[in-house]
Amino acid sequence: LRFYGLVRERTASPLLGDVLRDVMAQESLHYAFYRSAAAGRLEGNRRGQRLVRLALRHLWSPVGVGLRSREDADRLLRGLFAPAPEVARRIDASIGAIPGLDGIDLVT
Repeated sequence: LRFYGLVRERTASPLLGDVLRDVMAQESLHYAFYRSAAAGRLEGNRRGQRLVRLALRHLWSPVGVGLRSREDADRLLRGLFAPAPEVARRIDASIGAIPGLDGIDLVT
């Protein structure tokens, strides 16, 4: 969501801004559902927490990797978040608030 928000803030295209606003609205519903489901399943589940943490550290990649290289995705994220490091920190803090994921720092 924050990624889309940063792109929306920087675009000069009214059409792209409208599309991103709508994508953000839809994605916020998905995010809330999946975050709530993850927190519920991981609360008090140390084995599940360790497994998810391992999977995120070793298997997770930003959206778009596969279409582009990991290096391209990393370059895009660095460029996007460089002027707004607090956004990247908020993303990591939100992920870290899920039981067992504190300090995982996927974005920063």
